[in-house]
Amino acid sequence: MRMRLGNILNAGRRLENLKFVDTIILEYFLIKVNRYLGYFRASMREGGECLLFNNIVTLCKSRNISIAKLEKEIGFGNATIRAWEKSSPSIDRVKLVADFFGVSVDSLISNHMET
Repeated sequence: MRMRLGNILNAGRRLENLKFVDTIILEYFLIKVNRYLGYFRASMREGGECLLFNNIVTLCKSRNISIAKLEKEIGFGNATIRAWEKSSPSIDRVKLVADFFGVSVDSLISNHMET
């Protein structure tokens, strides 16, 4: 009986240690994600202009497509992309636009855009 109780106590200690390690890993991951999102949002704006929105407008012009048509093709609501001029979109929505144009997400949010 003592051996079982000792095993249970040891298992409980290991579980506590595991929870502690998991918490540290989760906190580290969240810090990395928040840092990446901060870089993403900062890179979207340079000199007061929204690079993402301007790059999308440039791509639309080069492909002879309006922003409204792009939104419809991708399945976004009206003026969704236009709202990105003042707000930050989710990364999955930016990815959809990048995939539509066949460019990388990095190029959409940088000064050196692929065309």
